[in-house]
Amino acid sequence: MIALLVFNALGLAAINTHGQPVAQRVSVTPAAETPTFALLLPLVQLVQITAAPTSTPVTGCERDWDPRLDERGAVFLPANVTPGSGYWCLIHAVWYNSAESQGRRNIFVDLLDSAGARQVDLPVLISWPDGEFTIVTQAKPGEEYAADFPMQSLAPAYWAQPNTGDPADAIDGMGLGEIDDPFHAHHTSYGLVWQWAIAGAVSTPTTTLTATVTVTASPTLTTTPVETVTPTATVTITVTSVITQTPVPTRSVTPSATPVPSPTSVLPFARAEVTGCAPSNTGTRFSGTVFVAGEPADGYQVVFRFGEGYGNWATDPVLSGPNPPGFYTHIISAGFASAGIWSTWLVDETGSPISPFATFTTDGPGGACNWATVDFFDD
Repeated sequence: MIALLVFNALGLAAINTHGQPVAQRVSVTPAAETPTFALLLPLVQLVQITAAPTSTPVTGCERDWDPRLDERGAVFLPANVTPGSGYWCLIHAVWYNSAESQGRRNIFVDLLDSAGARQVDLPVLISWPDGEFTIVTQAKPGEEYAADFPMQSLAPAYWAQPNTGDPADAIDGMGLGEIDDPFHAHHTSYGLVWQWAIAGAVSTPTTTLTATVTVTASPTLTTTPVETVTPTATVTITVTSVITQTPVPTRSVTPSATPVPSPTSVLPFARAEVTGCAPSNTGTRFSGTVFVAGEPADGYQVVFRFGEGYGNWATDPVLSGPNPPGFYTHIISAGFASAGIWSTWLVDETGSPISPFATFTTDGPGGACNWATVDFFDD
């Protein structure tokens, strides 16, 4: 054992390398001659760092994530999976703006096996705040995706995840709208690809602390004791903290509205008529024909909204024609019937109405009216 001599206000104490006393305190009495004390002081190396591997569950695939998804408010939700278990890993997620979508407004999906081959007849669940629908993957040779779902609502609205009963990554917060104009229903789309993977593990180093004591002889220390030792400790702590909080400005959103014709204005189209409505349990839509001088006319823009009268459009306009001539169709919901009051009218290039609005009511599931016919006439 190595004992250390330590001075304090009362004298000397002998302690071991663990800081425990091994001898009684020795009182020091000043003498006429100055005594000399020789001390051996150890040098202690406190910490040596070694690494020990441990396993942390991770997903067993790489993800290609379009950064524009973050700008649109989409959120990635990782699967709850343990190492060694199979799961559906979201390997590819992309957002398509209105130009890239080319009029489409869909969530496109694909499911691949571990070798990258498309899997068919597998369900993918699409849900939104007040409903859900399951689409099923198909072979679709030569096409980029195996199934799709038409969106109707602004983001954030839709959530998607494979629904095979296995753990799966999910994505939430999808919907219509552009990055620079999120409050109008521009036709935009999403592309999602899942692949079957086995969750693995990676080695993560942890830190282990090992104390190592090395004793080295130090030079002789010559000490002259004095009669009175008065330790004095003066601690002055001054803490000054000034926090200035700048208020964050509140974002103000003012969606644009459709111009409303004045009572005295003359519209190019005099009539908008609901000429029929049929039941449908597979979706809600309306269609019809635009007539000019009694003949079907192509190239006219048809818009609609939820509610009665003019207002903000639910989606981008659709054009009448050319196959068949003058004909158009608007899908309100696909895969399920929606109940509601809807208004539709024609607009020009500036978005101004060029026809009266026609209003119709759909009944929802099992109802008598879920596919309306609305025609427009210029006479």
